[in-house]
Amino acid sequence: MKISEVKNLPKIAAPGGRVVTEVSPEFLKEKGVGIVTYGIAPNEVIEFPDTEADIKPFTRTVRPNSDAVETLIVVKRNGEFGYFSVAALRRMDYQGKFVGPVCQALQNEASDYARVAKLCGKKLTCKEMTKIKVRKFDNGVMTDELTERDVPVLEYA
Repeated sequence: MKISEVKNLPKIAAPGGRVVTEVSPEFLKEKGVGIVTYGIAPNEVIEFPDTEADIKPFTRTVRPNSDAVETLIVVKRNGEFGYFSVAALRRMDYQGKFVGPVCQALQNEASDYARVAKLCGKKLTCKEMTKIKVRKFDNGVMTDELTERDVPVLEYA
């Protein structure tokens, strides 16, 4: 996917006073939060940018009046331009075990930028979901309480 091909991007949902901002690819070298709202569903195919020059990221605040942001990149989702939450590339359970072959392969990368760069020119898919236990958060603060979530297992397409 070449960024020059991108036309008519869908609007990023920003309910309740959240703020969406286009940022430079360098932003992906910063620490990001683990929120995934633009993930992948079973049988979807996500096509990553062809090169590092084609990476186009956006941030969205996770709640009103918060500095914490979810980071999204422009991708092709089933052939249509859309977004993908970068945090999905580092999905892990509460014990730090990475989920699926893609997250496991990328676990030692130094930043989200390095993870996305490794995926340039590649496609991911999800053939199955799995259950993991994760910590609950209360207004952005991690608690000791666990909850179970169904999450996609990312695979190379």
